[in-house]
Order: sequence, then structure tokens, then C-alpha cells
Amino acid sequence: MSSTPEHVTPAMAAPRRSSLLEILLVAASALAYSVLCYIAPVTPTRAFLNAYDILRIEDALGIDIELGLNHWLHSHEWIAQLSTSFYSISFFLVTFASLTLMWRLRPERYRFARNGLFIMTIGAMITYWTYPLAPPRLLSNLGYVDAVATQSAIGSSYSQAAASLANPYGAMPSMHTGWALWAAIVLGAFVFKRGWQRLLLALHPLATIWIIIATANHYVLDAVAGVSYCLVGLALSAVLMSYLSVKSQPSTSGAPEEARLSDTLKV
Repeated sequence: MSSTPEHVTPAMAAPRRSSLLEILLVAASALAYSVLCYIAPVTPTRAFLNAYDILRIEDALGIDIELGLNHWLHSHEWIAQLSTSFYSISFFLVTFASLTLMWRLRPERYRFARNGLFIMTIGAMITYWTYPLAPPRLLSNLGYVDAVATQSAIGSSYSQAAASLANPYGAMPSMHTGWALWAAIVLGAFVFKRGWQRLLLALHPLATIWIIIATANHYVLDAVAGVSYCLVGLALSAVLMSYLSVKSQPSTSGAPEEARLSDTLKV
């Protein structure tokens, strides 16, 4: 009798690569993402014009809350220090901790979660190349304060590193938001299922959205885009896993076909 749970499809139950190979894959993907974002052929002029367009759209919609939140945060030093530290380290720690938990505790759902993360991040990288956007923190002429650079020792180091290694005009979409929502969804769906656990998980993307806006790193519309990219990424991952599940169904053509499917699922 098979030990595979009934709800696990053949595609989900396919043999996993070793932990080391998976770590190398994720690390290489993160490095490639960083490099491709850094070399994006953006021009500051276009990035700032897009920023003013975003502000005009938000003003028309009545959601231009960035400057007010930014000034409020700047006037509350200890909250600013906590917020900027959270901004600097949470996206990396929570994202990779979530991947680790999925790998260890729900291996049959790991590929779905990982592929969703990869898909939305690729979409974000393409957007950084095609739609450069200066974040509010660079609009000092409008009164914005770069809270991460000025109100936290951790944040200051992060900002200096980002200035050297990152694309400063990649505000749209907010992947801080996308990754935070992704972590809340996959952990809430597959790992931590109690009501109070899911509530705590839901607070993470909500806090992230508030912080990215208050620290002047993103606009409200960046957060909306981050949510959208996350949901689309997970939806496309679900379609991909469904397709692989159908392809992996037993074939009447015999062992050669099964061998080919096994090789496909190892990719």
C-alpha cells in the first residue's frame, strides 16, 4: 500500500532534490534576481516622471497618504527605529524561513510555494526593467524623509548596501509586500492552521505595508501591485502543478513513458 496521502498528487510526491541542491537553486535565483535588477537599463528622468504620475493618480483617488505617514513616523523615534529595522531584515529572514518550513514540514507543497515565489519575483524583475519608479524617499523636494537611512543603525547599513548593489528605481511593485503576503498565505494554508496562528500571520503583510509606506520606500499603489503579483504568482503556480499532475498520471505505454515523466518532475 502506498504511503502517499490521498490528497497528494503524483507531481507533488515526486522525488525531491537534495537539501544542498535546493539551497543552491534558491541562492542562485536570488543572486540572479539581484544582478538583473541592478543592471536594469533605467533612467532617473523617467523614474522621477513616473513617480510624479503615481502621486497624481493617488491624489485623484484620495489615497496619497505617504507624506503624512512619513512625517508621523519621523516624529516618533523609537517606532521609526523598530520600523526601519523591520524593513531592513524581515523580507529576507521571513521569506527564507518560510521556504525552510515548507521544505521541512510540508514537502509535498514545497514546489507549489517555491514556484509561486519565483514566478511573482520574475514578474517584478521584468517590471523594474520596463517601468522604473523613484520611491518617495528620493523626493526630498516634497518633504519626504528617508527613514531607513536616517533613523536606524541597521537601516543605515542596509541603505548603504542597497545604494551600491540594488536598483534605486525599483519601487513598483513592492516585493516586501509580495513576499510578506506569500509567506502568510503558504504558511497559513499548509503549516499553521489554527485561527490565532493565521491571525498573527495576517498581521505580517499588514505591518509590512504600513512600514514600506511610512518609511517612504513605496507608494500605496506599489503595495497594491505587490499583492497582485503575489496572487497571480500563486495562481500560475497552481496551474503549473495541476499540469504536472496530469502529465504524471500513469500511462498505458509502459515503463519508458514513466521514466520520461520521472525525469521531467525532477527539474
